[in-house]
Amino acid sequence: MTRAPGLGTVSDVAPRKTKESAAKRFLDLWHELREGTPKTIVALYGPRDERDLPQIQFLLDHTVSIVRERFSQDPAAKFNIDVFHGGSVDIEQALNVAKTAPMFGDRRLAMLLDLPEPDEHAADILVRYVKDPVPHTSLVLVFASGRISRRIHNACRPLGCLYKAESLKERDLPGWIQASFRDHGLETAPGVARAVGEYTGVNLQAIEDTVEKLAIYTAGAKRVEVADVEECVLAVRQSVIFDLLDALGERNPGQALSILHRLAGQRTDSLFINAMLSKQIRNLIKIRHHGNHPPGRDAVAAELGVHPFFAGKLLGQVRNFSMPDLERALAASAEFNVRVKHSRVPPDRLMESMVLTIIRGQEI
Repeated sequence: MTRAPGLGTVSDVAPRKTKESAAKRFLDLWHELREGTPKTIVALYGPRDERDLPQIQFLLDHTVSIVRERFSQDPAAKFNIDVFHGGSVDIEQALNVAKTAPMFGDRRLAMLLDLPEPDEHAADILVRYVKDPVPHTSLVLVFASGRISRRIHNACRPLGCLYKAESLKERDLPGWIQASFRDHGLETAPGVARAVGEYTGVNLQAIEDTVEKLAIYTAGAKRVEVADVEECVLAVRQSVIFDLLDALGERNPGQALSILHRLAGQRTDSLFINAMLSKQIRNLIKIRHHGNHPPGRDAVAAELGVHPFFAGKLLGQVRNFSMPDLERALAASAEFNVRVKHSRVPPDRLMESMVLTIIRGQEI
């Protein structure tokens, strides 16, 4: 790990009591930023691992947007917001602006975003400010490098103002989803968080988008039911998965990749796509076991536990797949699950590779 002259570097400086605290700290921070007394300092950073970057960036960006949204409620806010970006920021000049008395208002907001890891001189200036902050200013620091000097850590930690953005763990997913619904003033029926999680996976932007869609879909109601998730989200995605299966059965790579691009544009989590795809492949295998003369639509619907409409779609698609085709497709789906958890290749690229493997009928 690179160290600036005379500076230590730490990779995990946020105080943590349990493994779940990283997620909970951000949820608590967001509640404080929305409802509590404005903070004088909020310092944020997170690792820049390629796989985790979308989650880390969401946590950082969402925190900044909450601060700005809360601050903008003041009619005089436009006169008192100063934003500085990137490595070209002159730290001393920016902090001098932060110290300036607010105009036509009570508070000033200064945001220093996408900061590189500070050198010794910049760290000196930041540490002096942290130890003696201006009470009428809210200062937001976002370090883009994913690392922060030990001196800044030691200055910020006693104040409880330093937050490390970390990837959400699967065990934290239900609580995170429920908290997102609460932020939108909605209660959830049992099973809603699980249903949403099956669709989004551990994708924070997808969770936020899905909760917003359900808030609009259930407008007027204060409680979201599992049926709302199925009708508003899952049914739409399932129909697209059938389109993807059609493209696979027709050996049409262009159409398949176009569908994947559409799903990515809707922020559909790749693990959800794979789970849906794997489920449908398993259904096709069950039908294929009947040979070339499978039972009728209603009998297949009863056997698979699906709606007769979907059973009809599966009966139409199974003609395009031999049993070896389906076995290879299922193996490719299982391999994807392994690779996505251990590879630094973006999940979308792994998904494209898996789909092309299925279309070409290659062995895994």
